[in-house]
Amino acid sequence: MGLNVGAKNYQDAGYQNELARMDVVILGFYRGWQPAGYAPTATLAMRKVVKALKARNPKILVGQYSILSEAYDDPGNTADQDKRDKLYASKWWLLDASGRKVQWTSQFRTWEVNLTTWPRADADGKRWPQWLAERDYAVFFRDIPEFDVVALDNVGAPRVTADWNLDRKNDDREDPGILAAHYAGHLAEWTRLRELAPTRLLIGNTDNDLANPEWRGQLDGGIWKRKWV
Repeated sequence: MGLNVGAKNYQDAGYQNELARMDVVILGFYRGWQPAGYAPTATLAMRKVVKALKARNPKILVGQYSILSEAYDDPGNTADQDKRDKLYASKWWLLDASGRKVQWTSQFRTWEVNLTTWPRADADGKRWPQWLAERDYAVFFRDIPEFDVVALDNVGAPRVTADWNLDRKNDDREDPGILAAHYAGHLAEWTRLRELAPTRLLIGNTDNDLANPEWRGQLDGGIWKRKWV
C-alpha cells in the first residue's frame, strides 16, 4: 500500500508506473489540481490519472486523502479557500478558553476544527463532519467513480487541550464526555460519506490504535504503521 500524498506530479508517466505497482495507493489531490495542458478541467485531470493507474494495473485500489480534524487558515491557499470560508462563517474552528485557534503541531501549518455537535449547525442543519463529507464527495468522488477508497487521516483521540464544549474553559481531552463527542464527530462524517458514496471503502489512519469501541466495525480498514510520502 502506498500513501503517496506529498508529491503531486501524478501526471508523470514514470511516476504512474511506480504507483501502479502497488495493490492500494492513496493520492493527495487538491481541489483544482490541473497540470498545464493535462486535461480541460480539474475533475477530468484527476480522473485521467486514476484511469491511467487502473489501465496499468486493473486490480489496483485507488484512494483520495481527506482529513476532518484540521484545516488550513491561509488566504493564499485557493484550493482550500472554501473550507476556510466555511469555518469562519460557521464559527467551527476549535478555540481555547481565551478564544484563540489551537494546533497540535505547527509542522503542517494547519489548525484544529471543532468537529463535535457543540458548535451551532449552519442554515442547512449541517456541522463540520457532514459539510466536509459533502464537499469532498462533490470535489473528488461524485464525478470520479474510479476512486475506490476514502483515506481518512487523524482518526484518533483529541490531540489538543481546548474549549470543546464552548463553556469558555479548557477541557481535559481525556474526559469521557469530550472523547465521546469527538468520536461521534468522526462517525458522523463516515455516516454521511456512506450515504453519498456507499461503494467506497473507508480506511482510517488510526494512529496505531484500533481499540476504540465506539468505532468498532465502522471502518473498512485501518492504517497501522505508515510513512507518508
